[in-house]
Amino acid sequence: MVKREIEVDEYGSWIWKDDNAREPNLVLFIHGYTGHPEATWAKFPSLIRQVDQGFDSGFDVASFGYESHMVRNSQGIADIAGRLLTFIDAHAHENEVVPVI
Repeated sequence: MVKREIEVDEYGSWIWKDDNAREPNLVLFIHGYTGHPEATWAKFPSLIRQVDQGFDSGFDVASFGYESHMVRNSQGIADIAGRLLTFIDAHAHENEVVPVI
């Protein structure tokens, strides 16, 4: 099994998975309303993806990003939630558990 990071959109969404096999669990990082996926989580998602850290097997890891700059953000929470549901449906629909961090 070889996992790779797949960039999903310009807002910083990505998923780390094996194209041929799905793990039963997904750890999903979602930043706060005025945060940013890279600034909020820094290197933490990369660190848990390291071999022998417990997440290299049994888990897919993803980060969901969205425009969160207060002045530019014209999206409401319902729109962001809809994008999140689309993200999960498209990229993690086979995962059994989706813990949101």
